[in-house]
Amino acid sequence: MAFREGQTAVNKKTGEKLVYSNGEWKPVQPAVQPSAQQSEPQSPSFMEQVRSLPQELPRQIGLAGRNIVTGLTSVPGMAADAAMALYNIGTGSQQQMPSEALQQTMTRMGVPEARTGLERGLGAAQSAMAGAKVPMPTFGRQAPANFQPAQTAAQREFEKAAKAGYVVPPASVRPTAPMVALESVAGKAATQQIASGKNQEITNQLASRAIGLSPNQPITPQALNEIRQQAGQAYKAIKGTGTIKPDMQYFDDLANIRQTTAEIAKDFPDADIGSGEAINKLVKSLAQDKFESSSAIEYIKQLRKSATSLMSGANAGDPAKLSLGRAQRDAAEALEEMVTRHLAETGQKDLARNFDNARRLIAKTYTVQGALETTGNVNAAKLATLLRKGKPLSPELETAASFAGAFPKAAVTPEKFGSPGVSALDAAMTAGGAVTLPFLGQSPFAALAYPAARYGARNIALSKMLQRGLNRPPMQPQPELVGAAAGAMGQ
Repeated sequence: MAFREGQTAVNKKTGEKLVYSNGEWKPVQPAVQPSAQQSEPQSPSFMEQVRSLPQELPRQIGLAGRNIVTGLTSVPGMAADAAMALYNIGTGSQQQMPSEALQQTMTRMGVPEARTGLERGLGAAQSAMAGAKVPMPTFGRQAPANFQPAQTAAQREFEKAAKAGYVVPPASVRPTAPMVALESVAGKAATQQIASGKNQEITNQLASRAIGLSPNQPITPQALNEIRQQAGQAYKAIKGTGTIKPDMQYFDDLANIRQTTAEIAKDFPDADIGSGEAINKLVKSLAQDKFESSSAIEYIKQLRKSATSLMSGANAGDPAKLSLGRAQRDAAEALEEMVTRHLAETGQKDLARNFDNARRLIAKTYTVQGALETTGNVNAAKLATLLRKGKPLSPELETAASFAGAFPKAAVTPEKFGSPGVSALDAAMTAGGAVTLPFLGQSPFAALAYPAARYGARNIALSKMLQRGLNRPPMQPQPELVGAAAGAMGQ
């Protein structure tokens, strides 16, 4: 059997591939594959690149020149590129970007280009330093150096409230685009709900501190009565201090109580003011030339008790009863101050001091009770009403009142706002995503990222770090940093 030159066959015993050459069968030699080292030149190491720098001094000088030119032209180059991009979009042309043309021109002139990672890194640094020296364009009148804009009313109020621990939806203090976007992701209503829950704890703590209760002790009418009974021991010591002769300050205080109804009756004698007659009767009962200290103490107790009843619960919704309750509260204060002045004038300064401290504490308990809801929460909005009317409040209660006046939605009691949960929108978006994502080749479980993102955004919006930053002045980018960044980007 004749074999052809170059004919191949396989040895059935060994499986070796053979080729017929020069009259005999020989094993086929495998082709030599070029190694990775032979096919691709190996890049020099970082240390080799560093050692080669002094040896290529002319080249490094040329690279430095390219980098400096790139940095100095970065800012105007970006503006020129933007203008050219708009021109291309408007005309449908494909004109070259000015920054690209500059780089190509330097290459044609023989200016070297960066080849290694070290050269590119040094180039970015050199371009950044050159860009930092480029003066930034200014428009209009410039603010003085280190100028900070004045705080808004909301920022001033929140600065005081934040020290007590209050939180607010960020956009209500700093309505910038990032803050508005964060609230949009978090859900504005849900963020306010969570904030109101956190703030209610702060309001209750401030109220407890004002009346001397432990922060862990619930504020209840019983607890307030116990405080009054203990403070009332100072009242008992006043009963035997003799006859009190009112001064002009006392009668001026009484006149102020009926001032509102008197002004209305002056021009509208037939007006039905509701509580006007009752208030006039109250003032008349107090306008005495003299009275015993024991009677004054008992009358004060009755006025305080009646005022609290008229200013809380269902009675608070009746304008006539609410007006009479406020008049009774003011009358009790006028009588208490008269007793205090009587003790001071008769040389009983220790009694006067103890009585003054006791009456202030008792007054605070009535103020807290007037703002107390049936749930045990102190309604800061009711405290804000007292503050707007000019009623004196303790520092703790004034902080709560000021916050509620500036941020009413963040101070709403949780029982009125409700607790946050999965909204209908969250459920619908999650369900819709679970249905549509498989058609896009994605797992339906990826839809759970939507409510998770909203939950995370709420925590970020009300976090201590973000809340502390709401009153910090916004950082103004320095022109040198802008130029340096533009220079580095030019590479």
